[in-house]
Amino acid sequence: MRIVSLALLVPIFAWAQPSVDVASHIDAVTVYQGSARVTRIARVTLPRGDVRAVISGISAQLGDETVRVSGRGVPAKIFGVSVERTTHGDATSTEVRNAREAVLHLENQDRALLDAQHALEVKKNFIESLKSTYAEERTKNLPSHPLDTRELANMADFIAREDERIAEARRKLDAQRRDLAKSLTAARDTLTKIEAKSGQTSKTVVVDLSSEKSGEFNLEISYTVPMAQWTPQWDVRLDTDKRLLSLTLLSSIEQHTGEDWRDVALTVSTAAQAALVLPDLGSQYLEYRRQLFRGAMSPQEAPSGMALNGAARHAEEDVSESALEEAQTVSATFAQGLLSATYTAPRRETVDGAGNPHRAFLATYLLPTKIGRTAAPSVTGQVLLFAKTKNETGAELLAGPASIYLGNEFSGRGLMQLVPAGDDLKLGFGADDRVKIERTIVERRHETAGVFSKEELLRYDIRTRLRNLRDEAIDVLVVDRIPVSRDQTIAVKVLDGTTPTNQPDDPEKPGVRKTLVHLEPQSEQVLELRYEVRWPPGRQPNGLE
Repeated sequence: MRIVSLALLVPIFAWAQPSVDVASHIDAVTVYQGSARVTRIARVTLPRGDVRAVISGISAQLGDETVRVSGRGVPAKIFGVSVERTTHGDATSTEVRNAREAVLHLENQDRALLDAQHALEVKKNFIESLKSTYAEERTKNLPSHPLDTRELANMADFIAREDERIAEARRKLDAQRRDLAKSLTAARDTLTKIEAKSGQTSKTVVVDLSSEKSGEFNLEISYTVPMAQWTPQWDVRLDTDKRLLSLTLLSSIEQHTGEDWRDVALTVSTAAQAALVLPDLGSQYLEYRRQLFRGAMSPQEAPSGMALNGAARHAEEDVSESALEEAQTVSATFAQGLLSATYTAPRRETVDGAGNPHRAFLATYLLPTKIGRTAAPSVTGQVLLFAKTKNETGAELLAGPASIYLGNEFSGRGLMQLVPAGDDLKLGFGADDRVKIERTIVERRHETAGVFSKEELLRYDIRTRLRNLRDEAIDVLVVDRIPVSRDQTIAVKVLDGTTPTNQPDDPEKPGVRKTLVHLEPQSEQVLELRYEVRWPPGRQPNGLE
């Protein structure tokens, strides 16, 4: 009997402990990839002794095990934290009823307008029937009843007036239904949201405290919620006059937690979900693969002409350091950790809890840049403008979609690659329409060479013409190529008359030729590329142009 009495004392004591409902608001949020850490602030006046602080209305997605509580104010101790679930069905029953009545009222109005449209259709059909019936009757009775022109004119005027009245009434009803449809859509959306809310649950955090004396106490409750993410986005602008590259970093944030983040200190983090289990590699065994088809060509044996070689380094122009003196930069608060970085927005932000994307400004970086032009005429007939600089922001430039501007003109969209602090950054800004390039195969002659040992021979003469329509001198790096033999029976030879290259070759890209062309204002220049390819008769090399 004593044991039962002692056991009952615990719930009696807990029930007797006074509770205080505490209002709270979200003060700060850190968004990760797939989750967010939310910090709430609650201010409470504590009585002396034990008390339970009840903070309600928190997202039902709150991870119970992630709740952390701290506080400051009058001397007090925090003994424990518990999380409870609350359903909101009763609280919204009146809202649901009112919203349903509003939808029903608008639907009745729409039915009335629809009935009026049907009545007009009946009247329109009657007028059409009247026209055909009148014409038919008058035609039959012409021998006994001669045509009365006044009667015919009156009938024609009547039908015309009725057609006009019906058309006007139709237009008015159509306009009324269009306006009503907007109101009806909004009312249905409101009803859907309220009905969804009536079935939702929220969570309540209960904090057990003990205060040495009464007074003000500030509670800070932090917890993690899923279904939140952010994506880096960029606005990239190039000022060609000042040789200045402007990179504006924004974060596109979406969250479906059910609670709005209003006027919060917003931080986004690059931290990824950590794995506590380290990888454990097993043994790797080698064996010969069974050859199924003789004569098959491996990817390593494929001729170089089958792959598209990209352009190598580009022409660059020097930049004046005075451009930085005229520019001012605005940046977010940036912190680099051991494995991740955080960006805190420079102002407080509001993010909708229903998943509507919110773009928050993080930082603007201004970097002096070098401007160049490059062209690969065998791939595209455009001269492309690019900017090259070094990431001297001290922060990692994150990968993400970018809107690209040349001055104030929008030139397209692209994808920003990840650029660590201190690394080089190279960005394209589209075609320079005032610099023209045209590549023409002047000659492609196939013949047989040799007296005793016959060979197949293919001789090329390729001409590339550049024209500078600008009023300033420019440099253009032209990148072209000749095929490279991977078989000793195939010989490639550059012929006389070929314009010599003036840029170093890339040993990793044999056959790629780079020529830096200087063009004076309103001038043109021609590059010649002549080569021949020889191979034994009866076999055609792959990869020929």
